[in-house]
Amino acid sequence: MAQIVKSTTGALGYVDFSTATAAGLHAASVKNSAGDYVAPSSASATAAATQVTPKANLTFSTADEPGATSYPITYQSWDLVYSVQPNASDAALLKAYLGYLLSSAGQALLTPLNLSPLPSSIDSAAVAQLSKITS
Repeated sequence: MAQIVKSTTGALGYVDFSTATAAGLHAASVKNSAGDYVAPSSASATAAATQVTPKANLTFSTADEPGATSYPITYQSWDLVYSVQPNASDAALLKAYLGYLLSSAGQALLTPLNLSPLPSSIDSAAVAQLSKITS
């Protein structure tokens, strides 16, 4: 999609910020619910996520969240895993992998890729869920 938009004069499209940046596309500032025009960035997506209360399964939507610095059209992705793994080794490896992604080192990898770290409240709730992974 990004390459088609880039190579077509006058084209508009929607791709995530990371893809748009990697493709050298320009991104639009969008008016948020506070009435401010906000450019997409890792910080503005995280700002929107700080406004949400996740469901018990930790899913949430950040569409048009309040806050002067909240970008109004972000999307989320999740790692969905079975809580019961086939064996203790698989459970340990999965917990280690997800634990790393949720660690400060793992979250620090996101911003340079133009992705957004989780707000600390959501991150700590996700870390707490790791204890539910068993064999």
